[in-house]
Amino acid sequence: MSFKSLSKIAFGAALCIALTQFAAAQPATAHPDRNASVAQRLAAIPNLSARLAALEKSLDAAKDKTSLSATTARYTLEVIKDALANPKPYEARRPGPRTPAPAAAPGAPAPPPAPAPPPAAPSKELSSYVSPLSPLAFDLEPELKRAEQIAAAIKLGKNPMAGIIGEVHLAYRSSLDQVLMPYRIYVPTNYTAKKAWPLIVFLHGAACDENTFMNSDVLQPLAERLGYLIVSVNGRGPQSGYTKQSGAQQDIFDDMALMQKYYNIDAKHIFLTGHSMGGAGTWNVGLEFRDKFAAIAPMAGAHSIVSDLDAKLATGKKIPILITCGGKDTGNPCSDAVAAYEKVKAANYPVKVVEYPVDEHNPVFIDSPPEIFAWFDKYNK
Repeated sequence: MSFKSLSKIAFGAALCIALTQFAAAQPATAHPDRNASVAQRLAAIPNLSARLAALEKSLDAAKDKTSLSATTARYTLEVIKDALANPKPYEARRPGPRTPAPAAAPGAPAPPPAPAPPPAAPSKELSSYVSPLSPLAFDLEPELKRAEQIAAAIKLGKNPMAGIIGEVHLAYRSSLDQVLMPYRIYVPTNYTAKKAWPLIVFLHGAACDENTFMNSDVLQPLAERLGYLIVSVNGRGPQSGYTKQSGAQQDIFDDMALMQKYYNIDAKHIFLTGHSMGGAGTWNVGLEFRDKFAAIAPMAGAHSIVSDLDAKLATGKKIPILITCGGKDTGNPCSDAVAAYEKVKAANYPVKVVEYPVDEHNPVFIDSPPEIFAWFDKYNK
């Protein structure tokens, strides 16, 4: 999960079975052995080199190069090939050094060190989009097996990942630069295309990726019970800040478009939320593109936006905003969340602020979702 030191950027199946059964076999929620290195996990896969060569040959020969199935299988192939050639970038690691903050006044709490700036342009390296806090978040051998099954389906003219039910890790080619970008979804098991469904777009925090919070299994039960689809965005990696120049904003809109393409999404009931860096992204993207969202819910992400919030609130639709914070969060303190709340309230927006008194930074995500779903449900009419 996101480090407090990052808080200033706001601040861590068989081929012929039915689609629901195919989804149930997906390894998206599997938790790989954290004690084994990526190199060790790769070495444990039987006949890896031969299987990769066969998969690549099959995908290269297929007429289908652009479907969601084709890009998902290709992403798995390319990530495993890349990790096999150079596993180090895929291993758990701490973020790089930060610029030291100026010395605090005597008796004052030390501010967090300044974060590394967001990238000026999108990276072409797939490893750039993997969280540094844990090694590859999916189980490599099951993912490879899934890619092989997908390739076999494509050969038969099928697109098994389109409209898939349940939880699954997918990938697509970015409309910005054609880089293969991962994302993760949850579709309730009672989903039917006969009606339109609300969608929640989730933005992860700094040092995280699309898997970090989905692996906590906090969002899925609520989505299942209340009838929401979820898309967890990669956002061009752990430090993008969800800026336009990093490619992260396009990643958000690409993921939304994919969900609308493959599912019956109610365009009037798309919601945006995120934690830490994703909380700041929720503020910035949600207000800049407010016509795309029915309501927003930034978590632990007010610190970097309070100073210029008045200008962001001055014009446009008065979108409902839920703000959550942790009483013991020193990087994104509740004082900033309350200050943001007062500004939003003064601008006559529907707004609510919720403090979790004993929470430090990361637990805010664990405690916020019930309140967030209730807030979105209020505007899902």
